Amino acid sequence: MTAEASMPAWQGRKWQLLTQEASLSAQSIGIGLSYLRKANSDHPGLYYGGFFNYSIGLERLMKLTLLVDERIREGKFPESTDFKKAYGHDLAKLLLAIHRVRQDVDPVDLRWEYPAGPLAGIAIDNLADFAKFDRYHGLDTLTAAPKVKDIDPIARWYKEVGGPILQGRPVRYLEVDSARVEFLNVAIGSAAIMRGVGEDGSVVETIGGAYLKSRDSEYIAKHGTFLCAAIARYVADVLLALFWKGCAAGVDELPVFSEFFAQLMNSDSTLKGRKSFYIR
Repeated sequence: MTAEASMPAWQGRKWQLLTQEASLSAQSIGIGLSYLRKANSDHPGLYYGGFFNYSIGLERLMKLTLLVDERIREGKFPESTDFKKAYGHDLAKLLLAIHRVRQDVDPVDLRWEYPAGPLAGIAIDNLADFAKFDRYHGLDTLTAAPKVKDIDPIARWYKEVGGPILQGRPVRYLEVDSARVEFLNVAIGSAAIMRGVGEDGSVVETIGGAYLKSRDSEYIAKHGTFLCAAIARYVADVLLALFWKGCAAGVDELPVFSEFFAQLMNSDSTLKGRKSFYIR
């Protein structure tokens, strides 16, 4: 008998690897959400850093969930080559697998639903494309690589995800802003030169226009980040439910996953109010 075989399962190599994967995915998601929450046209790197870290973290979280599910059902982890070929970096395909796994856990152990409405699916499509190839958009465009998309990932997110978010704003905010824009253009516009480009590629040439872009960026950042957080919360909820299913089945090498994803397991209002999702 080896030294590892004689020790408790929670001290073994598999427990350690599962712990590392949970920590990695939680940290990546937290960094990605924090960047997306602060992103604006003045700091495009925060968008790319947000998409990059969040998509990697979400992919790892979903793959970890599927690994744990198969370990419980089949008594072993899947073969690496088959698992990689089955999913690759396809977040949309992985999410469909998570939906199926969720149907087989005890509903009592589940707390969070997948975000309602079509916008979550649009966000996943954006993020899935980013994970597969859009993360190289800048390099591919500069080098004239084949199959490069015409639209930048930031502009696409701003249009496809941000557009519906902006359309859902209460009218009262727009009425107040109209008066503020007029004041800014009159009070400051004649004494300032404004040159800028918004996330959608539009040119900003007035102080009032800059204010409107900043306002829109902040609103999209708040609600777009919440949408991403709610998707990650949904997946983490399935993993946490699998922990209890595994315990009941005698699978004792599973770490307590709730310790890694506590920052996500909060109400909608709490997640919307957050500007940082780092794990400290």
